[in-house]
Amino acid sequence: MLERIGIGGMALVYRVRHRALHSEHALVLRSTPAADPRRLMLEGRAQACLRHPNLVMATDVPELRGGIGLVMEYGSTPPRSRSGLEHRQPQVDDWPELFRCIVRGVRHAHQQGWSTAT
Repeated sequence: MLERIGIGGMALVYRVRHRALHSEHALVLRSTPAADPRRLMLEGRAQACLRHPNLVMATDVPELRGGIGLVMEYGSTPPRSRSGLEHRQPQVDDWPELFRCIVRGVRHAHQQGWSTAT
């Protein structure tokens, strides 16, 4: 593991390097034993099936001690790179476009039949 890059109510996210391929990925792990592993698996299935420029693809679900992990693409997200934000922090004026990008990705997921209730 290279570094922790995020934390939420359900998961911890780490930047990791594949030992054989030397490629960087995001590894999502449950943050607590109480976090539902079925939800992580459901999100992984959705992200593995969906193709959209505003969504990150899941590439693997490794079994780890204490549960599963979710391996995802890592890099500058399309909204950040498209908005010129890969080298600076978003400003208030950037938020409407970032929000639109998020909504487009979520809309695509729902159009393909994926939702939090799936």
